[in-house]
Amino acid sequence: MQVIALELLKVTRHRVAEYFLLSKQDQQVTLDSYPASIHPSQMEIEVSGRKVILRQIAAADTVHLRHSVLWPDKPESFVLIPEDGSGLHFGAFLNGDGDGPVSVISFFKEGLPGEQDTSGPQLAGRFRKFATAPECQGQGIGSKLLSFATSQVKAMWGVKWVWCDARVSAMDWYVKRGMHELGGDGNARFFKEHIPYLKMGMEV
Repeated sequence: MQVIALELLKVTRHRVAEYFLLSKQDQQVTLDSYPASIHPSQMEIEVSGRKVILRQIAAADTVHLRHSVLWPDKPESFVLIPEDGSGLHFGAFLNGDGDGPVSVISFFKEGLPGEQDTSGPQLAGRFRKFATAPECQGQGIGSKLLSFATSQVKAMWGVKWVWCDARVSAMDWYVKRGMHELGGDGNARFFKEHIPYLKMGMEV
Protein backbone atom coordinates (compact mmCIF):
# COMPACT_ATOMS: atom_id res chain seq x y z
CA MET A 1 0.00 0.00 0.00
CA GLN A 2 2.87 2.40 0.80
CA VAL A 3 4.40 1.81 -2.63
CA ILE A 4 1.06 2.53 -4.33
CA ALA A 5 0.58 5.69 -2.27
CA LEU A 6 4.04 6.92 -3.17
CA GLU A 7 3.43 6.29 -6.87
CA LEU A 8 0.11 8.16 -6.70
CA LEU A 9 1.83 11.08 -4.97
CA LYS A 10 4.50 11.18 -7.72
CA VAL A 11 1.80 11.24 -10.41
CA THR A 12 -0.10 13.99 -8.58
CA ARG A 13 2.98 16.19 -8.27
CA HIS A 14 3.89 15.62 -11.91
CA ARG A 15 0.42 16.53 -13.19
CA VAL A 16 0.21 19.65 -11.02
CA ALA A 17 3.66 20.80 -12.17
CA GLU A 18 2.74 20.05 -15.78
CA TYR A 19 -0.44 22.11 -15.52
CA PHE A 20 1.36 25.00 -13.81
CA LEU A 21 3.90 25.18 -16.64
CA LEU A 22 1.07 25.14 -19.17
CA SER A 23 -0.66 28.00 -17.34
CA LYS A 24 2.47 30.11 -17.43
CA GLN A 25 2.90 29.55 -21.15
CA ASP A 26 -0.74 30.07 -22.10
CA GLN A 27 -3.01 32.18 -19.92
CA GLN A 28 -6.11 30.79 -21.66
CA VAL A 29 -7.10 28.13 -19.15
CA THR A 30 -9.66 25.41 -19.85
CA LEU A 31 -11.20 22.89 -17.48
CA ASP A 32 -9.95 20.00 -19.63
CA SER A 33 -6.35 20.90 -18.77
CA TYR A 34 -6.91 20.70 -15.01
CA PRO A 35 -5.22 17.82 -13.18
CA ALA A 36 -7.82 15.44 -11.73
CA SER A 37 -5.73 14.60 -8.68
CA ILE A 38 -7.05 14.07 -5.15
CA HIS A 39 -5.01 14.95 -2.08
CA PRO A 40 -4.86 13.21 1.31
CA SER A 41 -5.39 16.00 3.89
CA GLN A 42 -8.76 15.33 5.53
CA MET A 43 -10.82 16.00 8.66
CA GLU A 44 -14.23 14.69 9.70
CA ILE A 45 -16.44 16.96 11.82
CA GLU A 46 -20.09 17.35 12.77
CA VAL A 47 -22.06 20.43 11.79
CA SER A 48 -25.71 20.82 12.79
CA GLY A 49 -25.91 17.12 13.51
CA ARG A 50 -24.50 16.08 10.12
CA LYS A 51 -21.17 14.52 9.29
CA VAL A 52 -19.02 16.82 7.17
CA ILE A 53 -15.73 15.83 5.58
CA LEU A 54 -13.20 18.60 4.98
CA ARG A 55 -10.32 17.78 2.68
CA GLN A 56 -7.90 18.98 0.06
CA ILE A 57 -9.26 18.55 -3.48
CA ALA A 58 -8.28 19.04 -7.10
CA ALA A 59 -8.78 22.41 -8.78
CA ALA A 60 -11.30 20.86 -11.17
CA ASP A 61 -13.53 19.91 -8.22
CA THR A 62 -14.04 23.58 -7.33
CA VAL A 63 -15.37 24.72 -10.70
CA HIS A 64 -19.05 23.76 -10.42
CA LEU A 65 -19.64 25.73 -7.21
CA ARG A 66 -17.45 28.64 -8.30
CA HIS A 67 -19.63 28.98 -11.37
CA SER A 68 -23.10 28.21 -10.01
CA VAL A 69 -22.77 30.28 -6.81
CA LEU A 70 -20.47 33.18 -7.66
CA TRP A 71 -20.90 33.90 -11.36
CA PRO A 72 -23.87 31.91 -12.73
CA ASP A 73 -24.48 34.48 -15.48
CA LYS A 74 -20.96 34.06 -16.89
CA PRO A 75 -19.47 31.18 -18.91
CA GLU A 76 -17.72 28.49 -16.88
CA SER A 77 -14.36 29.66 -18.20
CA PHE A 78 -14.87 32.93 -16.28
CA VAL A 79 -14.16 31.18 -12.95
CA LEU A 80 -10.97 29.41 -14.04
CA ILE A 81 -7.74 30.96 -12.74
CA PRO A 82 -4.36 30.62 -14.50
CA GLU A 83 -2.69 30.07 -11.10
CA ASP A 84 -5.00 27.17 -10.14
CA GLY A 85 -2.22 24.68 -10.83
CA SER A 86 -0.02 26.18 -8.11
CA GLY A 87 -2.79 26.71 -5.56
CA LEU A 88 -4.20 24.62 -2.73
CA HIS A 89 -7.88 23.76 -3.01
CA PHE A 90 -10.25 22.51 -0.33
CA GLY A 91 -13.81 21.27 -0.17
CA ALA A 92 -16.52 20.28 2.31
CA PHE A 93 -18.55 17.16 1.60
CA LEU A 94 -21.79 15.69 2.90
CA ASN A 95 -22.74 12.02 2.46
CA GLY A 96 -19.29 11.06 1.22
CA ASP A 97 -17.58 12.26 -1.95
CA GLY A 98 -20.14 10.97 -4.43
CA ASP A 99 -22.33 14.07 -4.34
CA GLY A 100 -19.48 16.54 -4.86
CA PRO A 101 -18.44 19.35 -2.50
CA VAL A 102 -21.01 21.70 -0.94
CA SER A 103 -18.38 24.36 -0.18
CA VAL A 104 -15.04 25.14 -1.85
CA ILE A 105 -12.13 27.52 -1.38
CA SER A 106 -8.80 28.02 -3.16
CA PHE A 107 -5.56 29.45 -1.69
CA PHE A 108 -2.60 30.99 -3.51
CA LYS A 109 0.75 32.37 -2.36
CA GLU A 110 0.37 36.10 -2.77
CA GLY A 111 1.71 38.93 -0.64
CA LEU A 112 -0.55 41.36 1.14
CA PRO A 113 -1.98 44.07 -1.10
CA GLY A 114 0.82 46.48 -2.04
CA GLU A 115 3.60 43.98 -1.30
CA GLN A 116 5.56 42.34 -4.08
CA ASP A 117 7.68 39.88 -2.07
CA THR A 118 5.68 36.72 -1.27
CA SER A 119 8.54 35.11 0.70
CA GLY A 120 9.34 37.89 3.15
CA PRO A 121 8.31 38.42 6.77
CA GLN A 122 4.69 39.05 5.75
CA LEU A 123 4.36 35.78 3.81
CA ALA A 124 0.67 35.59 2.98
CA GLY A 125 -1.90 33.36 1.39
CA ARG A 126 -4.74 34.79 -0.64
CA PHE A 127 -7.97 32.84 -0.87
CA ARG A 128 -10.23 33.12 -3.87
CA LYS A 129 -13.44 31.62 -5.26
CA PHE A 130 -14.87 30.79 -1.83
CA ALA A 131 -18.36 29.43 -2.48
CA THR A 132 -20.98 27.43 -0.57
CA ALA A 133 -24.07 25.86 -2.08
CA PRO A 134 -27.16 28.00 -1.25
CA GLU A 135 -28.92 25.13 0.54
CA CYS A 136 -25.90 24.71 2.84
CA GLN A 137 -25.33 28.36 3.71
CA GLY A 138 -25.94 29.61 7.24
CA GLN A 139 -25.08 26.25 8.80
CA GLY A 140 -21.43 26.85 9.68
CA ILE A 141 -20.00 24.66 6.91
CA GLY A 142 -18.25 27.54 5.14
CA SER A 143 -16.81 28.76 8.44
CA LYS A 144 -15.40 25.33 9.24
CA LEU A 145 -13.94 25.00 5.76
CA LEU A 146 -12.26 28.42 5.98
CA SER A 147 -10.76 27.50 9.36
CA PHE A 148 -9.58 24.08 8.15
CA ALA A 149 -8.11 25.42 4.92
CA THR A 150 -6.35 28.27 6.72
CA SER A 151 -4.73 25.86 9.18
CA GLN A 152 -3.60 23.62 6.32
CA VAL A 153 -2.14 26.52 4.35
CA LYS A 154 -0.36 27.85 7.43
CA ALA A 155 1.17 24.44 8.09
CA MET A 156 2.17 23.80 4.48
CA TRP A 157 3.30 27.27 3.43
CA GLY A 158 4.11 28.94 6.75
CA VAL A 159 1.91 31.95 6.02
CA LYS A 160 1.46 34.66 8.63
CA TRP A 161 -1.55 36.30 6.99
CA VAL A 162 -4.50 35.28 4.88
CA TRP A 163 -6.51 37.75 2.82
CA CYS A 164 -9.08 37.99 0.08
CA ASP A 165 -11.10 40.27 -2.14
CA ALA A 166 -14.37 40.16 -0.21
CA ARG A 167 -17.73 41.12 -1.60
CA VAL A 168 -19.05 44.09 0.37
CA SER A 169 -22.29 42.16 0.92
CA ALA A 170 -20.26 39.55 2.88
CA MET A 171 -18.13 42.01 4.88
CA ASP A 172 -19.94 41.39 8.19
CA TRP A 173 -19.52 37.63 7.76
CA TYR A 174 -15.75 38.02 7.45
CA VAL A 175 -15.55 40.48 10.36
CA LYS A 176 -17.23 37.93 12.63
CA ARG A 177 -14.49 35.48 11.70
CA GLY A 178 -11.67 37.82 12.70
CA MET A 179 -10.91 39.58 9.42
CA HIS A 180 -10.65 43.31 8.90
CA GLU A 181 -10.35 45.70 6.01
CA LEU A 182 -6.83 46.15 4.67
CA GLY A 183 -5.44 49.57 3.85
CA GLY A 184 -8.62 51.56 4.12
CA ASP A 185 -11.45 52.88 6.25
CA GLY A 186 -14.35 51.75 4.11
CA ASN A 187 -13.41 53.93 1.14
CA ALA A 188 -11.06 51.52 -0.65
CA ARG A 189 -13.81 49.71 -2.52
CA PHE A 190 -13.57 48.53 -6.08
CA PHE A 191 -15.74 46.66 -8.55
CA LYS A 192 -15.54 43.36 -10.38
CA GLU A 193 -18.17 43.54 -13.07
CA HIS A 194 -21.04 45.27 -11.22
CA ILE A 195 -20.26 43.89 -7.73
CA PRO A 196 -18.47 46.00 -5.05
CA TYR A 197 -15.49 44.46 -3.24
CA LEU A 198 -12.92 45.38 -0.60
CA LYS A 199 -9.73 43.73 0.57
CA MET A 200 -9.88 41.98 3.93
CA GLY A 201 -7.36 39.93 5.88
CA MET A 202 -6.21 38.60 9.25
CA GLU A 203 -3.09 37.30 10.97
CA VAL A 204 -2.98 33.55 11.52
